[in-house]
Amino acid sequence: MKLKKISVILLAGVLTLGISAVASANGMIYKNSVKPKQANTLDKGYKVVNGNVYDKYGNLLITMKNRFTPDGYTLSPNFSVVYGDNTNEETASSLVSSTGTDIFNGTKGVPKNTNETQGVKLGADFSFTGSEPDLYIEYSSGTMDRVNFSLNNITTGQVVTWFSNVQAGKSRTYSGAYNSSRSGDTFNVKANGQGGSGNVTLTVKTVPHS
Repeated sequence: MKLKKISVILLAGVLTLGISAVASANGMIYKNSVKPKQANTLDKGYKVVNGNVYDKYGNLLITMKNRFTPDGYTLSPNFSVVYGDNTNEETASSLVSSTGTDIFNGTKGVPKNTNETQGVKLGADFSFTGSEPDLYIEYSSGTMDRVNFSLNNITTGQVVTWFSNVQAGKSRTYSGAYNSSRSGDTFNVKANGQGGSGNVTLTVKTVPHS
């Protein structure tokens, strides 16, 4: 009986160590339990490690401070990362004539992304509507290879989406920010340069759902 009891204790110890190893590897399990709203972060294409947000390639996207971004935002429960290899990426030239309401359309100086605290606001605050519930962003041309964008809900103080490494001549669309029960929420879009700073030509607009 004593030997059997010792075996059970040893097995339990091995299982506990196994859980701890997983916790340190993916940054999602703490004290042998899954933190709320973090269990499916890898499915969304990003992961939270030590409180900070990384993309699926291991690149640091947002440095959180006490669960807030440097701009004072939290992450929306539906926060996602839109990548360059996402199927909604299209050449900008194919969407120049797309309908929608311009939030920003022109040339802007953007700062270099060095520690996720940099970002210049593009245009004025805006709201989505039932007829234009999606966001369209485009990087037409500029002095750097890639630009990052963030969509921020000003009303709730949350980052909704991060557009990672948008290449020159490319665009992205995003669905999911509009909520008919919170149609009065206001948003803004900020941008920074990946690997450098300089003037870039950008477009931000709300568009009908495709």
